Amino acid sequence: MVSLVIGIAGASGSGKSTVAEWIEDELLREWKDWETKVLHQDSYYSEHGEELLNWESPAIIDNDRLIVDIKSWREQASDRKRILFVEGFLVCGVPDLLAQCDFCFFLKVNKSTCRERRFQRDEWIRKHPTYFQTVWSSYIKYNKNYPLNICENGEETPPSKYYSHTSPPLCVIDATRSLKQVQ
Repeated sequence: MVSLVIGIAGASGSGKSTVAEWIEDELLREWKDWETKVLHQDSYYSEHGEELLNWESPAIIDNDRLIVDIKSWREQASDRKRILFVEGFLVCGVPDLLAQCDFCFFLKVNKSTCRERRFQRDEWIRKHPTYFQTVWSSYIKYNKNYPLNICENGEETPPSKYYSHTSPPLCVIDATRSLKQVQ
């Protein structure tokens, strides 16, 4: 049977979790015989995370454990078609993790949209507004080595574009509008 791993990457507040859950709901509504699951990179914080000052660093995520879980999911026998969504701010920034994906969406937002969304949902960052610069700087720093330089400066949001020559194939999506605005 078909088993696909779809990566969903982007900055904090770009809509990764929202998009993953929306696609999962839509697939289950239309294709009831499919099995879907979402893995959130945020669920893989390292045991030593409390000791680190930068929660936006690759060192905070136990990507090795996430990769083991993806491989384990692929190896599970199933008589149903399956899709695993892996969403996180470093899906494109960790080559070994990206290599596990069959396809990847990159949700691109500009700095002001990212900041606005992060402040709306996160009380801690509203109390520590200077930390947002760490969030944004880390997003640029840890995703800049992706082959297409989709995070060159992060200020401009390019039009949506599909890149079939990358590995895995990638679709960059302008995520400055909310899902409600797009529907």
